[in-house]
Amino acid sequence: MKQFLAIVMALVTVPVFAQAGNVTVIDTNFENGIAGWGPRGDNRQGLEKLEVTTAVKHSGSSSLRVFNRTHEWQGATCKLAANAVGDMFGMEAWLYYKDGPAKVTFVFSTQKTSAQGQAYQNVLQVQANKGEWVQIKGEFTIAKDPTITDVQVYFETPKNDTVEFYIDDIKFVKLDPSLRPKAEVNIPNLRDKVPFDIGAAVSVDDVDFSSEWAQLLMKHFSIIVAGNEMKRDTVEPSEGKYNWIPADKIVDFAMNTGMRVRWHPLVWHSQNPDWLFKGAGATKAGLDQRMKTYIQTVMRKYRGDVDSYDVVNEVLDENGRLRNSEWLKIIGTEYIDNAFRYAREADPKAQLVINDYNLASNPRKRQGMYDLVKDLKARGVPVDAIGMQMHIDIRNPSVSAIKETIELFASLGIKVLVTEMDMSIYTSDTESKKTVTTTILQEQATRYRAIFDVFKEEYQKKNLDAVVIWGTSDNLSWKNDFPVPGRTDAPLLFDSKLKRKPAFDAIVK
Repeated sequence: MKQFLAIVMALVTVPVFAQAGNVTVIDTNFENGIAGWGPRGDNRQGLEKLEVTTAVKHSGSSSLRVFNRTHEWQGATCKLAANAVGDMFGMEAWLYYKDGPAKVTFVFSTQKTSAQGQAYQNVLQVQANKGEWVQIKGEFTIAKDPTITDVQVYFETPKNDTVEFYIDDIKFVKLDPSLRPKAEVNIPNLRDKVPFDIGAAVSVDDVDFSSEWAQLLMKHFSIIVAGNEMKRDTVEPSEGKYNWIPADKIVDFAMNTGMRVRWHPLVWHSQNPDWLFKGAGATKAGLDQRMKTYIQTVMRKYRGDVDSYDVVNEVLDENGRLRNSEWLKIIGTEYIDNAFRYAREADPKAQLVINDYNLASNPRKRQGMYDLVKDLKARGVPVDAIGMQMHIDIRNPSVSAIKETIELFASLGIKVLVTEMDMSIYTSDTESKKTVTTTILQEQATRYRAIFDVFKEEYQKKNLDAVVIWGTSDNLSWKNDFPVPGRTDAPLLFDSKLKRKPAFDAIVK
């Protein structure tokens, strides 16, 4: 997924705070002090600071100022609630910044502490314009894990943003269990109705066996991939110190349910830890060694469990040329060759994939990928498959363009995977929020069916290996609030209540 866009799976159903049975656990507007919030950084060393201020406010006379930040993960944090494990929450808060870039993305995250250590989960995101208050709101569930001893909630920014920001009117409500969505039981199993493996992107909370999302996954999908938990900033936050807890939970879920696992990704220009391109190890030889060590550490740990890896992700720009990433600037073009060769050394049986977006919709990028892989294969670089992300919309690209792209890549003698499919109901980045009508859902269903007919045909020709949907239910989609803040989308096969949509029916029938 593009840049920070993959950072979270935003849950944007509007919380029903007024329902009987809900319990408010956090409710503050900072009129009476800091109200239990504190900094994530160590302010004793002169780092991040928090203070109540009257200079900026959303309502009333005060807000919480978060400043002196040196890392994007620093922000305001607060204990969620006693005994939060297994509960579903609604939340809302208002965020603001006045200095810095024209737009900033704010992220709401959780930190869960257990006997195994700490696990972090990006839950919600919203894009803000400089000088304008923006609301972040949604629902989230804390996995029913008895080893969890503490749950913290906090606000941060991705992409190395360290802007000073303000928070106001924060509310968290523990939702009545009767309001939770339920996965449908008496409907066909999607994975039994398509001839190829069908997958879904997940978060660590989705694989809690007690959750309805886990029931949906087990019923309908044969592959899972982590939306964020397998990205390097999560896996190796400090050099040589690995956080395996989130990835292990996802892999263990797959092993216990007979599902395949894809790893996304090993080498990418985004969502890397701060240290990766800095210090003595950021020379050509040093960075190459860091890349090799990481690839082989991951793949040797999961050899036999993870069978497909996005070895390099999004290496091309929109003109079909190599992206001018830190990898390219420091190591040079051979970083791609080396990544695949290191991966093959670590696991000779794994499927090694080069993954990118807009391949069916951008002819220059499609040709660039074809030329790149043709050259790699000619030089003996072990590329097994091309991953087409397929973040498409309800009209574009054409079904014929999708078919032609799969067949072009397959002509190189490799497999094609659809790795991150969703279908936005919007056709432009400027289109205003619209109501999801029966007509829109039927148009989406017809298009899903036509594209899946192509997938079936290409699978039968041995061109296509698998299809992965980027999420499960609409409220979990990263397309909510992006690229237009406050604009909800409906790009997946199940709605926010986990009910099947016409697109699901069109595929299975």
